[in-house]
Amino acid sequence: MATPKRQKYEGLPEYIRREDASYFFQIGDDTIDKLAEECGAKRKVRSMVLINRKIMSEYIESFQYVGKDSKTVGGYLR
Repeated sequence: MATPKRQKYEGLPEYIRREDASYFFQIGDDTIDKLAEECGAKRKVRSMVLINRKIMSEYIESFQYVGKDSKTVGGYLR
């Protein structure tokens, strides 16, 4: 008797690998590492680095662009 096939999940997974996070957020690997450390979304399982997609998305969305004439560095305000 054959073993049953695994069901494919629909939607986005809760944790994604660092390489996939880089593609998903369109940010470089070093920046992904830095931001994931800041917001507490980084998990390491043996040699694999996983990023909590939801926490990382909320953290990135918390940044607000205020324009070039502002006195903030790079025009971003948190």
